[in-house]
Amino acid sequence: MTSSEVSSVCWWLPVLLSSCAEDMSTTETAEYGGADSGCASAGPLDFDCDGYNVFDDCNDNDPAINPGALEICDDDDVDENCNGRSDSDDETLDLDDPSTLIWFHDADEDGFSGQDTSVAACESPGESWSLEGEDCDDDDDMTYPGVAELEDDSACMTDRDDDGWGAMDPAPGVDDGTDCNDTDSSLTPVDLDGDGYSTCDEDPDDDESAIYPGADEECEDGLDNDSDGRVDCEDGDCIDNVVCIEACDDGLDNDVDGLTDCEDGDCWGVGECRVVTSRVLDGHLTWTLM
Repeated sequence: MTSSEVSSVCWWLPVLLSSCAEDMSTTETAEYGGADSGCASAGPLDFDCDGYNVFDDCNDNDPAINPGALEICDDDDVDENCNGRSDSDDETLDLDDPSTLIWFHDADEDGFSGQDTSVAACESPGESWSLEGEDCDDDDDMTYPGVAELEDDSACMTDRDDDGWGAMDPAPGVDDGTDCNDTDSSLTPVDLDGDGYSTCDEDPDDDESAIYPGADEECEDGLDNDSDGRVDCEDGDCIDNVVCIEACDDGLDNDVDGLTDCEDGDCWGVGECRVVTSRVLDGHLTWTLM
């Protein structure tokens, strides 16, 4: 092409484009109210009347698509703002558009996301992201909503001993529980045997309602009711109980002193238990009973 031919094309091109624009203003641009319809911002080459001409607008047939638009999430991955990126790949997503979702990161991988790290995206960035930032301490995988399921299945508590009860003195921002010792699963605030004391209240046997702190020794139930390490007649509290007095004629060591019937000094002079003689033999007191 000669220089004169190039000059001729360059001279005629604006005229042709202007002519095309005038034709389209009554046809293709009618839907968007083009220049002939009174759109003040539309130039002769802005067919969709969005303020951007055909050279800058990546889709000049849709006023919702132009360099000044905000990116939104859509099924067709449309590039609304003409920057070459669409949907989640575009960091300029419209945060006010209902299609844009805010995802929260689960840093401690306990299944619950915290509020510390979030990202706007059309779909989940990965397995460790969720739409709800409910974790009150996302640096501790023993702290999350519902961890203390026996206490509250929705409160955000800490349960380190996995006994279902929340710690009484957790970190700031974490809901208080009632577990007196969150490192020992044998200590819980629940009274299992209904005696008014839990293991947190120092109940030594929370499966037996007759054993609890401050209980009286029953003396004949085979239990250490008062938890002093002595059972029934072994306990000094039972010394005057009738069941712990040596019967002297039943063949039993009733007072649990290792001596039975007439062997027991408590029986001397009682019934048929009479001391005939006593002496020290090899350093031990001995007697003869009749």
